[in-house]
Amino acid sequence: MSGSNQVILFEQEGACYLHRANDSSKIRIYLNNPNVWYILDGKKLDKVRAKTILICSPFKDHYKDFDKYFGAEIRYMPVWEWEEIETCRAIMHNHLKKSEVKQLFLKWGGIPRFVLEKARNQTQQSLLEKAISVCDEKIFNYIGESDSENDVSHKLIHIYTNPLIDSDDIEVEGGEGVEHVDEEPYTLQIMAFASDYVGEEITKKFKSLILDKLRTQFELSCIDYSCLGSCFKQMAHRILRNEGTFKVRSLESIKNKRSTQNVKNQNEILTFSNIQTIEDGKYYRPANKNFPSIDTIFAPDILFQMTTARNHPIDISGLKKLHSKLITTGEISFYFVVPAELYDHFQKQKFITTDSANVQKMPDWIKYRVKQYALRIYLSSESSSSGSSLKR
Repeated sequence: MSGSNQVILFEQEGACYLHRANDSSKIRIYLNNPNVWYILDGKKLDKVRAKTILICSPFKDHYKDFDKYFGAEIRYMPVWEWEEIETCRAIMHNHLKKSEVKQLFLKWGGIPRFVLEKARNQTQQSLLEKAISVCDEKIFNYIGESDSENDVSHKLIHIYTNPLIDSDDIEVEGGEGVEHVDEEPYTLQIMAFASDYVGEEITKKFKSLILDKLRTQFELSCIDYSCLGSCFKQMAHRILRNEGTFKVRSLESIKNKRSTQNVKNQNEILTFSNIQTIEDGKYYRPANKNFPSIDTIFAPDILFQMTTARNHPIDISGLKKLHSKLITTGEISFYFVVPAELYDHFQKQKFITTDSANVQKMPDWIKYRVKQYALRIYLSSESSSSGSSLKR
């Protein structure tokens, strides 16, 4: 769309502009053809016979009329992944350094406007810190929810969806195939922190409030997993990266053998999109918020999954993806990182497929070498007014 009075016509012979008023008869012929694709960029929708794609922001007001049409379907476009950002940088923004863009990506998430287009605009770059500083606890109302019209929240909270599952991404072993998935790709919508950086900053800002709510909800056994679970995850990440010795309990037998696990200090937040970029001995988180099975890999033999839920099955598709980065012999330790209130009661979890079904054929390396543990993160019993803290 080059202007409010023009449309672009794409045909096999090429492309041209048409004027909405002067070429209205010609435009109408195309729009009445069910074999034509009609793409609208956030414009008022006309009822036509052409196959119509409305591209707009997720505000309900922008598509509520379109949604009423027979056969209308909604798909959610995910934010850009690092590989897409880097490809665009190399082609269109090669004056920017890769390391410079990567740091912005880790702060903003996959939003090309701020990571590429406005990368060196200090006024625009300051908007993220301003959004963090002015947001209040209502920001937590958006986590796990499906809609938000708050301008500040859009910089801090992004939409994540279920991507297309590529069979090449899942390692095939012994003739196994990829598990069947019921949901169509890009149909699920969940709001989550824009980046791990944003999540950590917001969680630090409201630490006392979060701790009080976590304690209260644990006492009532009614944890809000989408919101407080996300906050606990951010706290747990920060604690684990800050180094320490943590109490762990084996989930493999009724004896519940107890021991400790040391975690090395790592100030830098490392994420991976490509499995092959994971380095041994470093604390890596998946860049994809929907990555199955784990929240952290400490290659080659340690996996972490943060949870505040008593029931948290392990999706084996994520383990298969990580197989090439895990040791080929010996134990692979799978730690469920849980609050102290849950630590003594947490039980061994079952393995499931991508569509939450029971695994019919378990790979031997998972069956015999992946061992489950509970790892305790202690929430201080101090009240928020006296300076709540997390203790190892």
